Amino acid sequence: KISNQSLDSAHSGCESFIMAFVSVRCWTADELVEWLRGLGDEMTCYVEKFINKNIVGEVILSMTPHILDMVQIKKIGHRELILEAIELLQRMDSSLCKENLQSLSLNLQCGAQSLHNLIRAGQFHVQPAGRGLNPKLPNDILSAVIDLTTAAKQLVSWLDRPPFAGEDEYMEIRDDIVHLALDIAQSAQQDIWLDSIEEEVLRLSKELSVTCENIVKVTTDPFVIQPAHLELVTIKLPKPNQGLGMYIRSSYDGTHVITGTIDQSPAERCGKVANGDEVIQVNYRTVVGWTLTNLVESLKEDPNGVILTLKRRPKNLNLQGQVKRRIISPKRPPKHFTDPKPGPRASKKEADRSRSPLVELFMPPLANETYRAFEPDVSDRDH
Repeated sequence: KISNQSLDSAHSGCESFIMAFVSVRCWTADELVEWLRGLGDEMTCYVEKFINKNIVGEVILSMTPHILDMVQIKKIGHRELILEAIELLQRMDSSLCKENLQSLSLNLQCGAQSLHNLIRAGQFHVQPAGRGLNPKLPNDILSAVIDLTTAAKQLVSWLDRPPFAGEDEYMEIRDDIVHLALDIAQSAQQDIWLDSIEEEVLRLSKELSVTCENIVKVTTDPFVIQPAHLELVTIKLPKPNQGLGMYIRSSYDGTHVITGTIDQSPAERCGKVANGDEVIQVNYRTVVGWTLTNLVESLKEDPNGVILTLKRRPKNLNLQGQVKRRIISPKRPPKHFTDPKPGPRASKKEADRSRSPLVELFMPPLANETYRAFEPDVSDRDH
């Protein structure tokens, strides 16, 4: 669903920005199953069950494993796929208007502080004799580590896109966050005495909390508090079936990010498509969580063009008259500043870190090929 004002103005082309919003709560059962089909061909068998149970947008935003049992989704892989995609919808529905670099930093800081407090509370209540019998962290602390890692991924995904990507201050703090979050996750799984694990995680979580606090308190960059927003962009094709000229990269969980455009292509001439924009809708259909193949097919449906709903972040780091202060990161041990691409003498630990899923959140370089409409092998080249 999109606002009426946006619908009335959608066909005016790219002469002006058109604000938009997406309301998952207003979805009907038919709109929901249309989104469900985009998650993959394996979801087709559940379409009729969702319709029969009258699962609508309001229900999907409060989805629980019990509701999946109601529609008889028993395969673990299918359940995880649906729940991960629904989590993206929930995040978009609840946090779009307030999601900014400051709020994400505060969220991660709270996660680091909560982890620190949980460990301190456990050290106080558990006797040393009992602690030696269990060399593993308790489940509540491991759950806090997972929540912290998720918050770190969300913050890194912002830092690794324009306008923050490429700025030395933000790249330095991004690297610190990645290394600290990885070290916390790795330390929590070490097969050593519990006391040693806790002391290491305490130290790292405190450093991470200070790092996030510096983003909020030290910098005066106005873009730190500017939230993301949605815009409608119409790309018209001069010739039917011509390629749009966009590079699109899809993450494992169905987030689709534009990583660039081709010179003089319809997307570039439009002037409203930028590196780092996230594709939320194609021709008013929500594609969050969709596979890349289904996204590309939806881009090719209309041979004369496409209407995109894009999630956009602040565009410029320098406003006239604004003075930006440098973000100061806390002092780190030398091992945290190693090259993310280790040489032949680098340790195995550093090599494993460079292949971590957190590092995969970094925006990749442009692909060798671009998206071109109606080419059978396009899905292999658009990521």
